[in-house]
Amino acid sequence: DVCGGDNTSCEDCAGVPNGDAYEDECGQCDNDPGNDGDCDGDGLVSCESGGAAAGPGPISCWGVDGNWNNFGQVSDAPSGTFIDIDSGGWHNCAINASGAIECWGWDNYGEVSDAPEGTFTHISSGSYFNCAIDEFGSIVCWGKDHMGTVSDAPSGTFIAVATGDGHACAVDELGSITCWGQNDVNYGQIANTPVEGTFIAVASGNNHNCAINASGAIECWGEYLWDDVPEGTFTDISAGAYFNCAINASGAIECWGHNNYNQISDAPGGTFIDIDGGWMYACALDALGNIECWGRDDHGEVSAAPEGTFTHISAGAYHSCAILAGEGSVCDLDDEDGNYCGVDLDGDGCDDCSDGDFNSGNDGEDNDVD
Repeated sequence: DVCGGDNTSCEDCAGVPNGDAYEDECGQCDNDPGNDGDCDGDGLVSCESGGAAAGPGPISCWGVDGNWNNFGQVSDAPSGTFIDIDSGGWHNCAINASGAIECWGWDNYGEVSDAPEGTFTHISSGSYFNCAIDEFGSIVCWGKDHMGTVSDAPSGTFIAVATGDGHACAVDELGSITCWGQNDVNYGQIANTPVEGTFIAVASGNNHNCAINASGAIECWGEYLWDDVPEGTFTDISAGAYFNCAINASGAIECWGHNNYNQISDAPGGTFIDIDGGWMYACALDALGNIECWGRDDHGEVSAAPEGTFTHISAGAYHSCAILAGEGSVCDLDDEDGNYCGVDLDGDGCDDCSDGDFNSGNDGEDNDVD
């Protein structure tokens, strides 16, 4: 409270004697102690968006558990806690709390058994291969080496990597995009890679790519899906097989491309922090870490999505996986300084704001097809 002396001269923020309103941690006048820190007026206590902090957590998977055989891409999910995950066609790979890679599911091309050793920060799974960024920013790929998807991985230091069906793209530390692998002459998913501009994120679909440039605008190239690329400022992007979805600066989802299973028209409303496109469906995490999926639902891709609070989402061909929020990691994001919660003011399990890291859902890597 803005009181002084023996409390007889207590005034509220408007200077009214003996008032009960005070200046809260956002620098605003506040007469509701239960609403401290609501800097943006969204009604959430202490912090803004209700997202989940980047603490490692366990994996939950759903959808089809095989193709013509049981590959275990759902049932063989490993135990332990993880910080990043991506789903390929019939397999998944994740980075555990120690930075090591663990993969499971179909292993016809070594996409599971050939996972490299070392410490990694980001991972992306294509249809039958994977690429990851290690602690030094180098890219390592393994699995099916179709037209150089593995052997032609570029050298350098990278901040994001995206894998599609038979090609991959990455953003280096200077914001330039490099793509490698299959280049269909009719599509140009490699040949038409932008050579100018600075980018912060990239996503790869079957035969196309989309990226977010430094201004937040979307640029796409490759297979003919681009008549309706949305305008505006975006923070996260994902490419499904023949469609794309992105999260704009307001947290809303915008999708474009093929809509044969309503993967475009059924995109949910609300505020979201992470998104991933599968074959003909997509899944996203809302601002509270809840999963919402839409589109094709032949194998429970949509209807079997679990309840809970999650930090990462990934969609494969007909299955998905997500990382549950680790114990003590689910908090509201402080909209003033990006800190995460550390003392629970509103009874939601989050603590009040203290220094820490927050995962906004935009790790800059592909949320790809597959």
